[in-house]
Amino acid sequence: MKANVINRSTMNKRQILYSQLCTQQPTPLLSTATWMDAVSIGKDWDILSVPSQPDRIEQIRAALPYHLFTRWGQKAILMPQLTMLNTIYLREGEDSSVLKELAQALDQRCRAGHIRYCYIKGDWSETFRQALQELGFEIEERHTHQLTPCANRDQIVAQYS
Repeated sequence: MKANVINRSTMNKRQILYSQLCTQQPTPLLSTATWMDAVSIGKDWDILSVPSQPDRIEQIRAALPYHLFTRWGQKAILMPQLTMLNTIYLREGEDSSVLKELAQALDQRCRAGHIRYCYIKGDWSETFRQALQELGFEIEERHTHQLTPCANRDQIVAQYS
């Protein structure tokens, strides 16, 4: 029981730091701490960051919020309700090598937390996807098709294929 309390307090510390980061740095809406609080009511959410245990906002080089879900004693990282994509915060001036460290942090979190399933969606860079694949994660690529804005209904129907 004590380990769970320590783990939760560490998680809360990371959430507070991430919340402060979101107010100081431009962050997409679906990846802000406020959004995660709203869509994870009654559930846990946390962040992966590089470094893994930052003390100050300035130390965070990269961060990825995630939703931790437990059912029937099994832990999983899933997309929160109403969240289409999750975005990685990357500090300005950081190179892609930090994304490899973030992928390693995700792998370590899954192994240390006995997380059996990880399902997150995002527009990830090739570096991040490749790092995840090297660690044994399966990557599924999806494509979205978008129609160009048009006011004429007949043109829209003609663009369907």
